Amino acid sequence: MVYADYTYYKETYLGKLIPETEFSMLAKRASEYLDYITVGRAAETASLPVNNQQENIIAPYMLYVKDIVSSLSISGTNATVDCSVLGRDGVATKAKVIVELQLKSGSSWLPVKIWTVTENGCEAYVYDSYTVKSGNTYRVKTTGTVWVGSQSETQYAYSTEKTV
Repeated sequence: MVYADYTYYKETYLGKLIPETEFSMLAKRASEYLDYITVGRAAETASLPVNNQQENIIAPYMLYVKDIVSSLSISGTNATVDCSVLGRDGVATKAKVIVELQLKSGSSWLPVKIWTVTENGCEAYVYDSYTVKSGNTYRVKTTGTVWVGSQSETQYAYSTEKTV
C-alpha cells in the first residue's frame, strides 16, 4: 500500500526534492519499508476511518523542523499565547514563527491578532497576551518555518480550543 501520492507530497508535505518521474518508485519503496518497520500496523491504521486512528502512530518526518508548539491559555479575558518553532541543532540557519489568535465564527476561524518573529539561528518564539471577549471560542494557529541556507520547511500546529 502506497501511503502518499505526488499531489500529497507537493501540496500537503510541501516536498520539493523528488521529481514526479521518480516519485512512484520511491513512494512504493518507502511504503514497503514502513510496513516492514511497523510490522504491518501502518497498513492497518491507514485503512481505518480518520476519526478511529490513534494520534501520532505515524507522523511525517521533518527535515529541518525539530519541533513546533502552539499553546493558548486563557484566564478571565486575558489570552496568553506561547508558541515556537525549533530547527534542528547545527543545521538550521533561520527560524520564523507566525502566531495567529483566531476566533470561531460559525464553522470558520477568523484572525484576531497576528504576531510574527524571525530569528537567525534555530529558534523563534512568541510569548504574549491579548484581551479577548467573553462568550467566544478561540484557538491559536502557529506556522513555523526553518531554513537551512536557501532551503526551507514549513509546518503548522494548532492549540486546543478555549471558550471564554
